[in-house]
Amino acid sequence: VSSDGAWTRHITGVVRRASILSGWIFSVFRDRSPGVMLQLYKVLVRPILEYCCLVWSPVKTADIKAIENVQRCFTRRIDGMKGLDYWARLAKLGLMSLHRRRQRYMLIHVWKTFHELVPNSADLIFQTTRLGVRAIPPPFPYWGESRRANQLHDSFSPRAAHLW
Repeated sequence: VSSDGAWTRHITGVVRRASILSGWIFSVFRDRSPGVMLQLYKVLVRPILEYCCLVWSPVKTADIKAIENVQRCFTRRIDGMKGLDYWARLAKLGLMSLHRRRQRYMLIHVWKTFHELVPNSADLIFQTTRLGVRAIPPPFPYWGESRRANQLHDSFSPRAAHLW
């Protein structure tokens, strides 16, 4: 994490490591069939891109695109995917976008928190209404610093509560 609380440097490192590993996979394995390539991607590359993503999940569009670009480039090189756009490749391969997977992880974590399967470390407040259960982020004190306010706004609690 940089001094301003941004995760861009970390995300750049993650993208670099995943890209290097993707290149290694395509240089070592000759078989480009979807079954083999998807297995290698899911076992070797995707864990690098998703490890602890609830903590560092990107907010900036450039960071989201950089992470997504690893999967975009990998799927483009699989047999039978030439000429298809990214979303068509994902549908044909049965994959979700990495951004959507991170959102899904957030929702699953909030669900587990609500059912007390994990500790409520985000201090989410659950409120039952006639429409269902709402997750409300804890009230954050405002210190007047816009940088600090942005860090709090972009943290897990408000983002997860908004998705819930």
